[in-house]
Amino acid sequence: MTHDSIGNTPLYGFEFKDHLGNRHGIRIVYRSIDEAFTLDETQLPDTLEDEIIIYIDDRDVGQGGFTIGHHMHGLGDATGRFDPNPSNADLIGWRGNRWNGIPSVNAAYDVDVHYSSNTIRVQMRAPYDSCPHPDVLGYMGFPLKNGLIQISDPFNHADAKGTFGHVYSYTHRDVVSGIHYFYGVQGDDFNASQGQAAGVSTVVTTPTDFGNSATSVYIRGLISSCLNWTTLLTDEVLAAAITATINLSNPNVQEGTPFDCREFFAADGRTLGEWGVESDAIRIRAFNTNRNIRPISNFFTASIHRDMSIQAAHIEHGDIEKVEHDGTLGSSNRSATDAQIDAGLRAECGYIPHTIIQIISKGRGSNANTTTPILVDSSNEAVNTDTWSKNLNGARFTAYSGDHILPMVNNPTLEINEITATDVILDSGNELWHFVRPAGAEGAAVTDGGGASITKLASFGSKSLFSYRQDTAFVTSENGANSQTKLDIITKSDDFGTVGSGAADVAQRFADHRCFTTAGVRVLGSLHSTPQVFFRGGRDSSDHWVPLFFGGGF
Repeated sequence: MTHDSIGNTPLYGFEFKDHLGNRHGIRIVYRSIDEAFTLDETQLPDTLEDEIIIYIDDRDVGQGGFTIGHHMHGLGDATGRFDPNPSNADLIGWRGNRWNGIPSVNAAYDVDVHYSSNTIRVQMRAPYDSCPHPDVLGYMGFPLKNGLIQISDPFNHADAKGTFGHVYSYTHRDVVSGIHYFYGVQGDDFNASQGQAAGVSTVVTTPTDFGNSATSVYIRGLISSCLNWTTLLTDEVLAAAITATINLSNPNVQEGTPFDCREFFAADGRTLGEWGVESDAIRIRAFNTNRNIRPISNFFTASIHRDMSIQAAHIEHGDIEKVEHDGTLGSSNRSATDAQIDAGLRAECGYIPHTIIQIISKGRGSNANTTTPILVDSSNEAVNTDTWSKNLNGARFTAYSGDHILPMVNNPTLEINEITATDVILDSGNELWHFVRPAGAEGAAVTDGGGASITKLASFGSKSLFSYRQDTAFVTSENGANSQTKLDIITKSDDFGTVGSGAADVAQRFADHRCFTTAGVRVLGSLHSTPQVFFRGGRDSSDHWVPLFFGGGF
């Protein structure tokens, strides 16, 4: 990364024009109030002195801000689930990341991996070599473009001393003939403790130069997408903060007006307050309070609403088997009939966020209907909203269509057969792909060619709350042959009991108040929506509404 590429991104905002033709601006700044937010390369709008700023605290969440600091720099793996003090492995330091609010997955996957000529090749091992998802890397949490991959040589043995935490960036990814490719890769070579052909059951403890284009040898590695989630900020929080800014009566208060968002969902189902975000992590204030700028609330009012188009898409299109990145749908979709829709059919599609802002002019008559507000850059030029639109309607996604509308919080169910003191066993014919990302099947050791057992870190899947009736546990997929059908209980509530074999009962992720607002799973976006909708043609009458629909996916 070059010096002149830091700080040169646009300072985005929304430009309003009232019925008198006067301009008003809201600018969004990811920086604590009263902290400098410009660098040598930063272009500032020439209207900034007369605008209202939404300051979003960029400090680590442990300090009350929105940034996931342990995804910005660290030593070793970013999941926090590797051995922090291995006896026969080294920890690799890393620093820097991209700003990204789309959640990744806290898991490490067992694969064969090769790196040369700015390309990383990955061949999946069980169970991901038979993953039912059409985009396995997306399901694992890797962005389609401009992402990071963390690769660890997971061996922790006197004869195979691994290294944990190598970080690589990539420009895009693809799959060809079952092999998964990351392209445009930037990152250092390293000496791996082992190397062998892909797919073999044994390990060859001969050091391998990972990154050497002269060798076709793969290493047995653990890969993780965990680093790709760097901020807790969501579309819903942005929409609510913009609404509060429009309705603010006095933007010229020197210390700023705090906007408390602690009760809002983060993208993982916890609240921002549970994460540690402070009540004043967002403050709203005029950039220059000495200008005594007029509040936007003198000219407009705003209200915020759920995006019911998300639910409408799930009702109209029914149960979708899959959506691929090229728009291909599965062959067994069950679309609703007109009669079912007319009869009041509903669909549970997870949490429906409040990401629609309706803005109404206080002006009257034909001049009140201005095309406002519009998204602008640092030059106050209108921004192309094509990417925003694709995020909103679900054409652009990571694992599931609609997952770029934040937050996406789902409450899936599982059919269970038995709950023991340490495990949850699924009912026959059920698998947990939709509930958690499964662990691998390899265990904590691999044999070498001579039959000796070589210790390694076992791969692991994501963690999740698990609720049976009113009691809860924290679970993860069991590493081994049963990784798709068995959950290990990590912790559990005091009253979490056991259930005998043959229960054939149903459990879900949430059992508290969240279960009512998060039921089901989102698999589609706000399908027929556009980011901004303007209602024009006002007349000299009481018809003076000028709504803006601010969609999610921003």
